[in-house]
Amino acid sequence: RVDRLLIHDGGIRDGLVAEMIDELGFRCQHPRTHPEQVLGAVARYAERMKFPREHSEHVAQLALKIFDALAELQPDAAGTWAKPAHRDLLRCAALLHDVGRRIALKAHNKHAYDMILHADLATLTRREIEFIANVCRYHRKAGPKRGDPNFRKLGADDQRLVAHLVGILRVADGLDRTAALLQAVAKDKNGLGCGGAGDDAGGEGPGHWPQPLRGPLRPELLLQAAPDRTGGRGEVIFISK
Repeated sequence: RVDRLLIHDGGIRDGLVAEMIDELGFRCQHPRTHPEQVLGAVARYAERMKFPREHSEHVAQLALKIFDALAELQPDAAGTWAKPAHRDLLRCAALLHDVGRRIALKAHNKHAYDMILHADLATLTRREIEFIANVCRYHRKAGPKRGDPNFRKLGADDQRLVAHLVGILRVADGLDRTAALLQAVAKDKNGLGCGGAGDDAGGEGPGHWPQPLRGPLRPELLLQAAPDRTGGRGEVIFISK
């Protein structure tokens, strides 16, 4: 009788070799892939999954602006969460956050997590893939909880970093959808008809998502109004330290 079964989602042979190296007191180093190679692989995977290009690229642009603005507000953050490598991971997550719609609109954030974990993204390390998948997992609905099995896989530092980047991605995603809703309302007032612009809205074709927002961003205010998909209330999930 088996009460509990753990299934390793990586390569068993590679895991055994890494464990042997750890037991010998060495650290296994992965060759660093150029960021543009990583981004190229992520973009190609997103294309294969038929991601909403205009929306995802717009969200990525907004997320990077918020990341940079927050880094300027906290000069000491360069040694913690505001590293260039973390900025690259945020960009990847922003491009991939809606790939779960390939399976179903409902719970697409959870589908995105599973898809990214099993995607062929050889330019990323296993840790980076797990990290990006978690950021996408929590871009909507409930935020990270310490008891979540997927979140527990991460170390304490990565859990804090995921919470940082999830907050930024939620704001960027909410800004894009808010702009889309305003455009739809304007069309409706002009008698042109209006479709919903929320998470469960239908249309996603070319032109559905608006052009990037213009003007300076106020990240300290945006984070206070991070969209909470569970009930429409503002929910701050960004952790500054």
